[in-house]
Amino acid sequence: LHLEADMAEYTAYFNGEWIPFSQVKIDPTDRGFRVADVIFDSGRTFNGKSFRMKEHIDRLYRSLKYVRIDPGLSAEEMLDISEETIRRNDHFLAEAGDFNFSQFVTRGPGRFGFIESAGPPTVCVRVGPCDFGRHARHYKDGARGVITRTRSYSADTLDPKIKHYSRMHFNLAELEAADVDPGAWPILT
Repeated sequence: LHLEADMAEYTAYFNGEWIPFSQVKIDPTDRGFRVADVIFDSGRTFNGKSFRMKEHIDRLYRSLKYVRIDPGLSAEEMLDISEETIRRNDHFLAEAGDFNFSQFVTRGPGRFGFIESAGPPTVCVRVGPCDFGRHARHYKDGARGVITRTRSYSADTLDPKIKHYSRMHFNLAELEAADVDPGAWPILT
């Protein structure tokens, strides 16, 4: 599958509208883009049916509550929108094999240091093809890993129960692992 090309034609929910995924555009002043002020959750389908969607939405809303972002939708509305996103894209299921799905919510446009003036929130729900090929060879041959100097966030710094997009430490660890063993997975302590 050509994931990026295929994703452009999928239908996504974005700020109250159903639009092609290719038209989802984040405002460059959005705090989710500028300072990683964004919460997300993700899951997958099995045979086109969501797996544990309610649990994913519950976790999303726990994280949103913790960071004090109000998405402007109830958890039930988010669940319904997420299931509708899957239904609106079911014509891609045969080719995709199954979908991954993701919801993300940012605090919205706003300046750093002026959190109280940010908003309205940016809300997106999307689905796309599961990238089964990414891990397939590991089932047969196993995977190599490199313990990196780059560490994960300490639980004293950021509660590990919060699902957020701040992933610079993952990016640095991936680069560091590739320096030691190209193709190896980074292992962060």
